[in-house]
Amino acid sequence: MSTIAVPGRPSQPASGWYPPLNNLGLPTQLTNSIQQSFTLIYSLRDTVNQLQATVSKLVQYGTSQERQQTNAQAMPDAALWFETDTAKIYQARFNATSNVREWTAV
Repeated sequence: MSTIAVPGRPSQPASGWYPPLNNLGLPTQLTNSIQQSFTLIYSLRDTVNQLQATVSKLVQYGTSQERQQTNAQAMPDAALWFETDTAKIYQARFNATSNVREWTAV
């Protein structure tokens, strides 16, 4: 659901929002199932947004100097970095002797 302002009824980006179903004379079971559907839709939307933020960090590219300035600890485990100036690929991996993530040539 878009949160961009558009003419008409405003959309609510917060999870847990449901359209008003009171005083419509709908059976309770139908009202409950509609609310459960909205809960699942918003949950799916929130999950996709979280995954998008994680996946966007899994593959990065830039120069060798940019990779060296990028902290591997801040990257997800197994994230890839494509160096555009050297055509090399690096992966963020934990060092075997310490608990520190480092860039390792693949």
